Amino acid sequence: TAAGVLLGAHGGVGLATLGVWLGMAFAFRYSSLSALTAALGAPVLAWLFGLETSWIVSIALMSALLIWRHAGNIQRLLAGEESRIGSKKKA
Repeated sequence: TAAGVLLGAHGGVGLATLGVWLGMAFAFRYSSLSALTAALGAPVLAWLFGLETSWIVSIALMSALLIWRHAGNIQRLLAGEESRIGSKKKA
């Protein structure tokens, strides 16, 4: 949903954020880590692309919500228990 909002709001910011997600996904194979990194980067990218302050604040709030919703994933990442992209689930 966040990616769709970013692509709709500003294609360049959306594509750049998607690039962050893809880079992290290829490098570390954790979807949640990729999403968290992209969420942290989205407001910075919005600023770099010169979006108005109201858009940057809105994107930062959306990113904060995404990070809050990933609390369980963050705990699993820190514990080394988060599943990787392409790995089989444990029985």
